[in-house]
Amino acid sequence: MTKEERYQYLDKLAVEAKTDASAKEEICRHFKKYIHRLSYGSYEDWSREDAEQDLWVCFLECLLSFDPSKDIHFIKYVMKRLKWSRLNMTRERELEKKIFSPSMSEIPDVPDANASMEPVLNEKEVQTIIASCPLTDTQRKLFSRRMEGKEWRDIARENNLSFSVVYRHARNIRSIFKNYDEFQQTFAS
Repeated sequence: MTKEERYQYLDKLAVEAKTDASAKEEICRHFKKYIHRLSYGSYEDWSREDAEQDLWVCFLECLLSFDPSKDIHFIKYVMKRLKWSRLNMTRERELEKKIFSPSMSEIPDVPDANASMEPVLNEKEVQTIIASCPLTDTQRKLFSRRMEGKEWRDIARENNLSFSVVYRHARNIRSIFKNYDEFQQTFAS
C-alpha cells in the first residue's frame, strides 16, 4: 500500500468511524502504538496511563471533528493535534509543579510556642486594608475566594478560567501587595 493509499484508507475509516463501531475499533488499532509511545516521557509523579487516557480522549475528539472536505488527511490532522495535546499536558504539569510546590523561601516559619496567638488585627480591619488596595474587580473576586481558603487550582476550575490566567492574576496580586505601602506597613512589619 502506498503512502497516499494509506492516507485515503484512514480518511475513509475516520468518516465511517462516526457511525460504525467496527470502523472506530479498526482506526483505534492503527493509532494504538503511536498513542502509547507518545504517552511516555511523563514525569515521575504523573502516571503514564493518565497521559495515555488524555491522548485517547483527544484522538476521539479529533475523530468526531474530522471534516473530509478540508484538504488535510486524517493522519496528519490527528498526529499534529496529539503532539500539541501532549505538549500542553507537559506545560500544564510544569506550571502546576511550579505554582503548587512552594519553594523553601515561601514556607512559613513555625510559630514560637511561647508567642501570643492573639491576632494583631481583626478580620474587618484586614478587609478594610485589602479593600483599599488597587485591585481590579477580577483580582478582588479571585483574591476573596483565596482568602476563603480555596486553592488557586480550585478557583480556576470554578470560574472556568485556565490555570495560567489565574496564576497571572495571582502574581499581579502579589506584586500589588508588595508595592502597596499601607499593606507593607501593616502586614510586613
